[in-house]
Amino acid sequence: MKFDARTLLDRVAALNIGRSVERRAPHKPLLLLLAIADIQKQLPRLRSYVDIEERLARALEIFGRPAKHQNPQYPFWRLQNDKVWQVEADAPLRSRQSNSDPPRSELVRKQARGGLLPEHYDILFGNEELQSQLIHQVLDLHFPASMHDEIAAFFDLR
Repeated sequence: MKFDARTLLDRVAALNIGRSVERRAPHKPLLLLLAIADIQKQLPRLRSYVDIEERLARALEIFGRPAKHQNPQYPFWRLQNDKVWQVEADAPLRSRQSNSDPPRSELVRKQARGGLLPEHYDILFGNEELQSQLIHQVLDLHFPASMHDEIAAFFDLR
């Protein structure tokens, strides 16, 4: 299969987003925006879960649904199902009994790293026009316009 900008944009537009009382969960879109911000900073494709956990949890607190505990490990793992993300670890990750997600402790202990699939990262790296297009797509699809500038500023997106 040929991977191009259209494939990436289509996959991001088709993200499987959780819903609660008709309110869309922002977990995966926020993780994608964080990944694009890291590309703009020319950081490596795969980032340690530990390195992004705090920033993603803070974004979820500010821009997500109110919750006692934010769970950044869920989008970090589940975004793989949308065919845009990859997770690697130093050893196989044990799943929870209730679902296929590994617990946070497994991600930390086995030094899990995640990032966009290589073909999507390569398309985005250095392509400011496509980065901008994808940022606006994610913001337009998943957040009210009144939040766009604040989210972009939070992640230091250009």
